[in-house]
Amino acid sequence: MNAIFKKELRSFLTTPVGYVFIIVYLAITGAAFSIYTVQSAVSGSSANYYQYFLICIIACAILLPVLTMRIFSEEKRLRTEQVLLTSSVSLWQIVLAKYFACLVIFAGTELLTASYYIIPVLYGTANYSMLFGGIIGVFLMGAAFIAIGVFISGLTENQVVAAAGTIGIIMLLLLSDNISSVIKTNTEFAGGIIGKAICSFLSWLSVLTRIGYFEYGQLDITALIYYVSLSFIFLFLTVRVYQRRRYA
Repeated sequence: MNAIFKKELRSFLTTPVGYVFIIVYLAITGAAFSIYTVQSAVSGSSANYYQYFLICIIACAILLPVLTMRIFSEEKRLRTEQVLLTSSVSLWQIVLAKYFACLVIFAGTELLTASYYIIPVLYGTANYSMLFGGIIGVFLMGAAFIAIGVFISGLTENQVVAAAGTIGIIMLLLLSDNISSVIKTNTEFAGGIIGKAICSFLSWLSVLTRIGYFEYGQLDITALIYYVSLSFIFLFLTVRVYQRRRYA
């Protein structure tokens, strides 16, 4: 497992993919932090941390699939997948090694964004509970997005398809509450048992409604369990995909 983890981590640091992710993510979040917090504080208005973290989430939704798209797809393209499947390393170790390699790159990049907070701290406008709560929330959501990307990458050898599929699922999770609201406007359908069940499920599925607790500096245990469970489910599905291939 350690060898696979180091191999994947090295590949991110020796190819443009890792650096592109880091640079673009820092550029987007840095600009958002400047606009919604620093400039607001300088002009005398209150900093809009919620809007800043929303931009961070959108950046994760677009950029993390680019980070994960090659994690298994590349193995298929290079015909090295069978080497992994026939190795003595367990499938869980293979999947977790690749997952943690992506997670380390993301966590390191997210940690760099903490340097932005020096400015509001110096100006005395920092809301520490919101800042640290937001970082934890974005990290947990990003970890779930990475698990989704790992799973989709295991389904195809086309990296573009893997990235697009991951973005599609992430957008569904982000917009599920909005979709539920749209369905509710159709009173004839939403008033039925099936309509109510679909609306309730979509509202429950939403990843945005749960991160709100973190952005307001509250550690919500149910939201924590939700993000961890979401990550586990997609990692489990990835293992199941490769179990079928190993014994096919």
